[in-house]
Amino acid sequence: MAAYSYTPYEAQTIQDHIIKHYGNISRTVTVKECDSLDLKLYIIEPTKERDFYTVVTSGMGAYQMDIPDDFKDGNLDRIELLIYLSSNWNIDGAFKQSSGSTTGLIIDGSVTPLLGNINAQWNYPIQILKNLAQAPVNNESYFVMGNIMDDETPFSESTHDSGGILMFPAYTTEEGQICTLPDGQKVGFLQIMPITSDEIERAANLNRNLIFHKLIFHNFIIYQDRYLYDYENIFDDGMLHLLPLYKENIVQQSGELNAFNHMAILLRWLIEHDMMSDEFISKYSDEINTVKTSPESIDLRNFIIDKLIGTLRYEILNDDIIDFIESYCLNNPDEGIVGQYYDDIAAYALDYFENNNIDTDDMCDMEYCFMELTEQYYKDIAKIIDENYKEWQED
Repeated sequence: MAAYSYTPYEAQTIQDHIIKHYGNISRTVTVKECDSLDLKLYIIEPTKERDFYTVVTSGMGAYQMDIPDDFKDGNLDRIELLIYLSSNWNIDGAFKQSSGSTTGLIIDGSVTPLLGNINAQWNYPIQILKNLAQAPVNNESYFVMGNIMDDETPFSESTHDSGGILMFPAYTTEEGQICTLPDGQKVGFLQIMPITSDEIERAANLNRNLIFHKLIFHNFIIYQDRYLYDYENIFDDGMLHLLPLYKENIVQQSGELNAFNHMAILLRWLIEHDMMSDEFISKYSDEINTVKTSPESIDLRNFIIDKLIGTLRYEILNDDIIDFIESYCLNNPDEGIVGQYYDDIAAYALDYFENNNIDTDDMCDMEYCFMELTEQYYKDIAKIIDENYKEWQED
């Protein structure tokens, strides 16, 4: 018997909690290589409402971690972990063993090695889950929300992810984050989200509130679509507009979503002008139809954040429009490139506030992030895009 195990009543309580807040369990996998814990993995199939696999541990929380006083506020000493995989993930392949490099968890600046190996295309997320679940008891360490894992090299040839961050689970309620055992003790649920080295660097240099916001990372769900991790093929990144709002401490006044207004306007213009790639049309036909028939019923800012990883990439465009977008809309401040589109957006916003006698002194030259995304705003900017597109065609 494992050194740390739930009682039958505790195990049933954990299972009931998972079913209630994450979905019906379709498969249970016992982690045989774990001697210290009676560790199981529950697999929850994709549904229409939750179009992704959910894999959750059960048994990790039988061990009570020794959390330092500085981290006890807001963190629990018993936790279970979960991970989300895209609905087209090879779930059978995810549970095959592989060999590769060992990851480490950064705790207070030092790296704690984890057990197991991570390599194969499909199973590296599951191996990460197994490694992390055993780390506290085997290494007498602890996990709290915000711990960052960094292996420095990608987990697999299929991904750029080289580390991970622990965070409150997405796609559930606050009630789903904590399970109360029969004796009153609480077990927290944390999501492990693999991230790239670029995202690790961002996380290390931003304030705690932003680290756990979904806009900073590629997504809460792990995909095999390689282009989602291609930072070389982006013509606009919402984080480039959101980060200054945080750094200037004006995000409360502007609102986070408004940093994506101009991207939503551009995407709507592209959709309405039939400028999308075949792959985009096939994957998002429902959203395209909604944009064309009742645009007021879809918020493309959330679509960009949730489906396009907060970025606009050339892959979503058909070949006929790419040159225009590159010449008018490419935004890459690191390379000293800011397209005319952003000058047009900034000028429009400044004129709007001046014409309405609204003081912009506290907007830190980010007036375009304080605009409301109204139908009139879209029509005005769409007209500007039309004019520039016509000029481009005539050249």
